[in-house]
Amino acid sequence: MPHQRTNSASAGDGQERWAPYERWGAKAPRRYVMLTKGAMGNLVNKYRAVLKKCGLLNVFGSLAVAGALVLGGAGMAGAVDIGWGQDKDVEISGAANKMDAGAAKSLTISGTDNAFSYTGVAGGGAGQLFIGEKLVIANGGKLTINVSKHAGIQGAASYDALVNSSNKYTAALDMSGADSKLTINSQMQMKDVAINGGTVEISGMAGEASSDKWADGAMLGAVGGTFSLNGGTVTLGDHAQLFAPTFNLDGGEIDMAGSEAGKAALVRAYGDNGSLNLNGTTINVTQDKHGVLSAADMRITGGELNVAQNANLTMGITKLDTDQSLTEALKTSTEATVTQTGGTVNVAGRMDLGGALNIEGGEFTVAQSGQVAILNDNRNSAINMRGGVLNVYGYADAAQLAITGGTTNIIGDPSKTWDQQGLGGYNERWDPAANSDVGGWVDADMPTTVSGPDTVVNIQNANLFGGMATTNDTGGLRITDGATVNLSGTGDSAGMLFASDGQALTITKGASVNVADGQGGVFQAKTVNITDGATVSTGGELLMVGGGLTKGQTISSAKNNASAAEAVVGNGGTLAVTGTGYVDLNKHTNKGQDVSSSITFMEGSTFDVSAASVSNGNTAIRNAVDNAVKVADGAKLRISGAKAGERYAIADAAINQTGENKNGWRDANLLSSTSFLGFDFNPVTGEVTTRAKSAAEAMPALDSELGNLASGMYAAGRNDYFASEKGRRFLSRATDGNYMADAGQAAVTIESAARMAVIGAVPQMTMAAANAAGNAVTQRTGLAQPGGDAIQSMAADGSVQTGASAGDASKTGFAMWIMPLYQSANGWGLEGGNFNMDYSGGLGGVAIGADYTFDNAIRAGITFNIGGGYAEGSGDFNKTTNDMNFWGIGAYLGWAQNNFGLTADVNYTSTYNKLEQELPSGMQMRDLKSDVTAWAVSAGLRGEYRFETGVVDIIPHAGVRYMSLNTDEYDVKSEGTLLKGDAINQNIWTFPVGVAFSKRIETGNGWHVKPSLDLAVIPAAGDIKARGDVRFTGVSGTAELETQTMDYISYMGQAGLEFGNDSVSFGVNYNLQAGAHSTAHGVFGTFRYEF
Repeated sequence: MPHQRTNSASAGDGQERWAPYERWGAKAPRRYVMLTKGAMGNLVNKYRAVLKKCGLLNVFGSLAVAGALVLGGAGMAGAVDIGWGQDKDVEISGAANKMDAGAAKSLTISGTDNAFSYTGVAGGGAGQLFIGEKLVIANGGKLTINVSKHAGIQGAASYDALVNSSNKYTAALDMSGADSKLTINSQMQMKDVAINGGTVEISGMAGEASSDKWADGAMLGAVGGTFSLNGGTVTLGDHAQLFAPTFNLDGGEIDMAGSEAGKAALVRAYGDNGSLNLNGTTINVTQDKHGVLSAADMRITGGELNVAQNANLTMGITKLDTDQSLTEALKTSTEATVTQTGGTVNVAGRMDLGGALNIEGGEFTVAQSGQVAILNDNRNSAINMRGGVLNVYGYADAAQLAITGGTTNIIGDPSKTWDQQGLGGYNERWDPAANSDVGGWVDADMPTTVSGPDTVVNIQNANLFGGMATTNDTGGLRITDGATVNLSGTGDSAGMLFASDGQALTITKGASVNVADGQGGVFQAKTVNITDGATVSTGGELLMVGGGLTKGQTISSAKNNASAAEAVVGNGGTLAVTGTGYVDLNKHTNKGQDVSSSITFMEGSTFDVSAASVSNGNTAIRNAVDNAVKVADGAKLRISGAKAGERYAIADAAINQTGENKNGWRDANLLSSTSFLGFDFNPVTGEVTTRAKSAAEAMPALDSELGNLASGMYAAGRNDYFASEKGRRFLSRATDGNYMADAGQAAVTIESAARMAVIGAVPQMTMAAANAAGNAVTQRTGLAQPGGDAIQSMAADGSVQTGASAGDASKTGFAMWIMPLYQSANGWGLEGGNFNMDYSGGLGGVAIGADYTFDNAIRAGITFNIGGGYAEGSGDFNKTTNDMNFWGIGAYLGWAQNNFGLTADVNYTSTYNKLEQELPSGMQMRDLKSDVTAWAVSAGLRGEYRFETGVVDIIPHAGVRYMSLNTDEYDVKSEGTLLKGDAINQNIWTFPVGVAFSKRIETGNGWHVKPSLDLAVIPAAGDIKARGDVRFTGVSGTAELETQTMDYISYMGQAGLEFGNDSVSFGVNYNLQAGAHSTAHGVFGTFRYEF
């Protein structure tokens, strides 16, 4: 805002009018006598003694003084006159002075040797320097505007244009270069200001020296345009100000250094829509100094705002009255909004807040020495914490406080008393009509609030408070809508929630307040309400007092004079005592009578107690007088981590059971965190006794043998969430509602761990690998299969001999073959105790073999196979994966006579399986892992007979196969061994019976094509279920478990095609085996070469 305005008083910076300086008297523009240099020289010589006595000659030299006083003089010895004029582009060369009115189209000061010093005519008006288009300071150029009452540089074409034109200000200031410098001790007002580098120093009074009006301070402003700061440093001293309707502060630095409140440095975005955008600049209020940021809308998106120790910054205000001192103008200013979405704010001194501070991002920190306070008694200041991080290490308050997002850390100094550090709001608003129109604070109808599921408040050695202007139910402090508050600190430094003036602390709608293990927390409130899904949990000491803690005293000293609190755990509310924590009701003597706070547990409430807090002579509620603990009908007591055969005292005084039925904390309202324990409650003694339950009663879905392990552990008092043996820890957590709230999922988790090897398909994939090896042999030796055209081989001399057993020929000789293979294995609905298992897997590899065919139509050979695969098991069980590899060797023998063929083989297969099983997150343990080895020995015999027809050969076949399938001992681990599984041995017999169809078709050029189709039914007998013992580490006993791994009967179909000649053949074969609960697919390629 320029200083030109009307005589009428301004109501604020939104109502300014541009006019001549009529305020300082209706003076005609000063007229100057133009002197030549010669005449000025004569005057200097005549008054040399006087000038020397005044020190002017020592500073300027005779010609310098003369040049400075001559209109248009250059100001230095040897300088030439500057040609000023509204249409002139003036460029300063060297050092120049000017001390009267003037004008230029543009003024450029560029280069480190070029400097311009300007002093306007006192009184301003037309006696100033007018720049019509641009003022450039660059590359080390320097401009100084000296003190002269109401006179400086104006960014307008002329005084007349400033007074009469609708487009008053037209010029822009463009400043750049690290060594450039602008010094203002009066005023500069342009349309736009852009500072990209250099140093700007502003201080002093531009108006009457004796004036106390802030508007008379030295200034740099953009009138109707934009003030941009991208680099350089701006220092604002006493009375100094920057002003513009819009500030874009993208870089550089502003140092605010007013020496006292009435002389504070000022950055002012004027007008109803004035905006100050801090995007990258650093603003510092330096130590012991004062600053004011005034804007209707201030936004902090980046950069820094720093208030040093003992410094003071006022913000959140706008519309300063220009006819008042700064101190008075701040009192009558209008409330404004400051919004932070990024950057950092650091307050080590004091910040006075006149309006709303909205923190939505970035980081705002109040240091230990810092304070954020309400500007004046009549200010509706507000702190709205919505996102980012707010750190309060000192003290911050506002008329209203709402924390609805982000993370707020209120962390005090343990050496200070409880009232000296914290964050709070008073639930008040200023009503000018109150107190007989004198004005006063009235209830804002909204307590200090912490709300939102993403809101976290951490309080250590400090307090979060809510106050009241008037006493009613709407005041105090409210934690709601899923917000989380964490209290910590020990003894007199405990974190505190403080509802002042006898108001209520309400914790509701899914919110949680937690006192850290071994730490302290304080509720200071007349009433404490915990309701509607809210939880208060303490792992340390939670002290409840009603109010009246004396300020300046430690908590331990002040609590004996405090009033009693009335805490109510309402419907849906939970008060939890974890670890060795407790609730302290502050029993003390008042007027010779023992008094304490009280807790009432209403219908639908839950008191969740850790067994550790009520063991070894401790109680969960301490320092209570008799009947201070009241339990209504339908109130629930739940004990976590209890052991069988124990007695637990809940409170250290008699408990008052209220209600008609007196069933609070009894019968169905007395709960255990585990179904393996039952409780009984005696309200007279306040004791709960415990007993173990049978597995069938506790968890009927669990396999009886696993259930017996769990019930035995509980009966022996061995349950422990944190047992060193991982098996005992696992079983304790899996059977406890604190970790596994769903009983069905708990049973599944135990069963899954116990059956991990089978759910991970270790035996199934080992069998699949063994079957793939057997199928490879069948492809080579079967009458109907590709590569097994009876048993034929070329003789050593290349001759072909006839014989019925080979169809057209029976040949002797050596052959080699290679067979890429793929085999899948899938099962579903397989029985595993009371649950069903699904699995799916696939493996791929290669089989290679070599054989020799003898003259007596016997073929003998060996085979080797290798590969890898992947399987996944689930169904009702927890997901288990298996990354496996395998290898195997085998031998086979085939014999053919006429149309009858007989094949025998024996194979050994070994697998290595890396298993991983997911655990529910509630278990708070790492996923289970196990490395399991397994192996199989398989032997098979197959007989077949070929009936030849003109269309197709029909080959019925029957066989028998024995497999010894063995899963070795294994360990299941989760950061330590959790379970040990014994070896699983299965003896399986299968009896495939079927018929094959094939036909060798000669192509006439020595090559043939042979399609084939085989259909079979495969009954199975023996160990269809895998049976093995498991035991959990740290738990006595073992459990024998059976899990089905295959069908009792399955059906197979396979189709193949071979293309080859007497020496070479290529083939492919696909098979499918399916049963009621399983399928398997196989694809085999063959390449044969006979020598």
